[in-house]
Amino acid sequence: MKKTIVLLLTLSMLLCLVACGSSGNQGGGSTTPPATTPGTTTPSTPSTTTPAAPEGPPTGPEGQEYGGILKIASTASYNEPFGVPWLFISFNRPFAAFGEALLLESTFGDIVPFLAESWEPDWENAEVRFKLREDVTFTDGTKFNAESAAWNMNKWRDEGLLDPAVLNTEIRGEYEITTHLSWYSNWVPNTFASRLYCFVSPSNYEKNGGDFAAENPVGTGPYKMKERSPGSHVKFERNDNYWQPGMPYLDGVEYYSLTDPLVQAAALMSTGDDRIDAVATSSGELITSVVGSADVYLKSAPSGPISFIPSSRDEGSPLAKLEVRQAIAHAVDRQAICDARGFGIWTPGTQIIASGFMGHLPDSYDITFDPAKSKELLSQAGYPNGFAVTVYASASIDRDAMVAIQSMLGDVGITANLEFPEAGAVSELRQNWTGLFVNSIGAFPNMTSMFGMYFDPDYLYYPRMWRPDDIADLYKQSRTTEKLDPSLLEAYHAKLMEHMLAIPLYNLFSSYIIRNEFHDTGFTEWGSGTQWTSWRVWRSSN
Repeated sequence: MKKTIVLLLTLSMLLCLVACGSSGNQGGGSTTPPATTPGTTTPSTPSTTTPAAPEGPPTGPEGQEYGGILKIASTASYNEPFGVPWLFISFNRPFAAFGEALLLESTFGDIVPFLAESWEPDWENAEVRFKLREDVTFTDGTKFNAESAAWNMNKWRDEGLLDPAVLNTEIRGEYEITTHLSWYSNWVPNTFASRLYCFVSPSNYEKNGGDFAAENPVGTGPYKMKERSPGSHVKFERNDNYWQPGMPYLDGVEYYSLTDPLVQAAALMSTGDDRIDAVATSSGELITSVVGSADVYLKSAPSGPISFIPSSRDEGSPLAKLEVRQAIAHAVDRQAICDARGFGIWTPGTQIIASGFMGHLPDSYDITFDPAKSKELLSQAGYPNGFAVTVYASASIDRDAMVAIQSMLGDVGITANLEFPEAGAVSELRQNWTGLFVNSIGAFPNMTSMFGMYFDPDYLYYPRMWRPDDIADLYKQSRTTEKLDPSLLEAYHAKLMEHMLAIPLYNLFSSYIIRNEFHDTGFTEWGSGTQWTSWRVWRSSN
């Protein structure tokens, strides 16, 4: 079923990973994952370097052979079809196996060509010009050229998937296209570097219809879908006609839905058919229990805070009052949560943009643990005896942490009724919830993308979260500078904190735990988690 697609602008998120950040103050013991450093600008001059494939099969310490299947586990359900990006919305889509974008964006904010041989943003004329590769075909044999590229890009625009600045995409030659903008948005290059904007075969869509195309993805990527079992798994097999010579190295990639960290740990340790080769996780408990005790290694990066998203737009709701949102913020002992459930990896979330990311405020906003102040604020808001609220936390959220926070809220008079919806229901709830929605507010190489995804003034994402009028101008200003302006990002962030639009709880590291025999995965190295270099992954022969 069709949904409001604008939600996915530069999202998040293959397997809920956001891969940018800096070490900053993200420490916490010997098991703390290493961090990367975010870029300070979004490049306005295109790079000409595409991540190159090794010449011939790569070699490891004991040599390497083609073959093998990489099995990846996450909390995703894979309930919805994903072959047509503009028809369906769900997180954790396995786009990187079959779908490819014009550009690639590193965790440092560098953007390089991919399906585009070159690209040229033109600030003065408000357009972006692309020269496409001439050696790419979809897995059904359809040529990837200007006609098929423009068809996809105009579909994205027509269905509301693109930045509102995008007017249309024009064909300028067999392999040349130009995207015209109503104003130049520094968000647009990041959009075209996201796998959420992967190209699908127009022939498959027009011949067989949207429903068929959604169930049967046809992209340009290194793998073809073999099987999908909703709620269980998605399996991909090697695309023998992939445009990068000699690639991919693996016979296939498979995604499995495993929501319980204990089950994930057992699957990583298994030597049987239930064995998993990589797990996408933010669980400190899983990371510390498995890394060092199994034949695995860790790829990790800071991902921003787990936060409460109040339905503050609901008139008459306690959450519509600033004092109530502030009271909730002061009721949570963040350090205690991190000490109990963070296992040396989580850190207290004191800002919506965590330390180390562009836009973090130099002076921390005061949301210290203070139950007395929390009760005082509730009285000022007209709720001296508290109130009841529903808290929605998906399968990827640590349940024990939520139970502890439930107790802390209860101590100040707020009765929190916890619900843990299945992964397939989370997307619907995100559009229509009443209470406190629990989610990670991911940080992207271009932080204006984060603003747009979570706090856009048009209520396209989190429509039940109220937006103050005074953020609209800052939002547009931050998006329309040629280079990212840290002062504008900080000013916007300060407004978010002033109005407590989201209530940060604790900062996560998004991580992959990977078996040692798999190499060059590219996890956490490219973009906002929607990209990884699946074509380069290879498996050691022993």
